Amino acid sequence: MIPSSSSVMSFGCLWARADASEWKAIATRRLEALDEEIATLVQARAYLSGALLCRYDHPATDCKIMGAEIDRRLSARNEDE
Repeated sequence: MIPSSSSVMSFGCLWARADASEWKAIATRRLEALDEEIATLVQARAYLSGALLCRYDHPATDCKIMGAEIDRRLSARNEDE
């Protein structure tokens, strides 16, 4: 498997010309960003898994439950921004 650019960037701080406290601060911030990305991907995976189980051909437009969930998530996202 070829590492993604974000994976490579995660380790960039290790080769930066910085003292220990600087690269550790960079690594800590990058870990926090990765945790956020992972949480987003886990949610997306759960959503898509649920969509595959839906009996409707087009869950996003035909299923009231899926439509309500999409609306809820969009509302929550807009409130966060």
